[in-house]
Amino acid sequence: MSSRSLLRCSLALLAAAVAAPLAVPRPPVPAPKGYDLRGPALDKGLKLTIKRSSTMKDGDMEVDAPTGKLSFKVSSSETTEKEVELVAAEGRQPTRLSTRFVKGEQKATYTGQGAPPEVKQANPLVGQTVRSVLEKDAKGKRAWKHELAKGELSDEQRPYFDRFGAWSPEDGFFPARKVRVGETWEIGANDLKTFPGGGAKMKGFSAKGQGKLRAVERYGGEMCAVVEITLTVKGTQQNGGLALSIESTSKMTVYRSLRRGINLKTTGETTAKATGDKPKLTLSGKEQMVTTVAVKGG
Repeated sequence: MSSRSLLRCSLALLAAAVAAPLAVPRPPVPAPKGYDLRGPALDKGLKLTIKRSSTMKDGDMEVDAPTGKLSFKVSSSETTEKEVELVAAEGRQPTRLSTRFVKGEQKATYTGQGAPPEVKQANPLVGQTVRSVLEKDAKGKRAWKHELAKGELSDEQRPYFDRFGAWSPEDGFFPARKVRVGETWEIGANDLKTFPGGGAKMKGFSAKGQGKLRAVERYGGEMCAVVEITLTVKGTQQNGGLALSIESTSKMTVYRSLRRGINLKTTGETTAKATGDKPKLTLSGKEQMVTTVAVKGG
């Protein structure tokens, strides 16, 4: 091979080597000040299909019984699906929502001496639609008001209805400023209280954590911020007639659409301990969780 042919071959290989990575789709180059993780105003008519599954294996439970203290292992699972329509919003804050319950199943198994039988529960709100309106109370504080679209609540539905939380874009987990890949920020209780809706209702609620923008990647056909969140939460939650004091630490990875400012996928692990006085009990364990959100409209 002549030196000229060798040079042409080398140049061709060099051109191919340069062109190959250029042909691969890349995320957009961030603005000098980084990425806006909260996103634009929410679009009226947006429809979300939200699926969640969680499991806990071999958690520890202790209960004081008339015959003495009972100890056993607990394994549980839960799957839910709901369809949410954004009827109205003010900027990033939903003000009217319609939520239809598509699926809701829970199962818990217990092992050990004196352990109770397996428990299976179906959410009695499945098939029902809840209408939610964000209103001001007598003190001028905004709070959600919920009602069934049709019919009256049954005694069986009431505990599930009372624990219902309106969907939220969860902006409180993300800073109001733009951030660059690799940057971190602090998360506090006030950040999570700023935007009404979502999550369990707790008394004495406190929270402390940190977020980090790990990367920007494509997920579900959209460019997403990949955010790692660690969060410690404390508070008291009513579960039926039982008051539980809860302490939990969660580690989550969130894929958040940069175009919409909506979490499309969340995976995480939560280590939690719950204690109650009436009856006296303690439950601790690790829960694995996956939530996905399919978006239509907007």
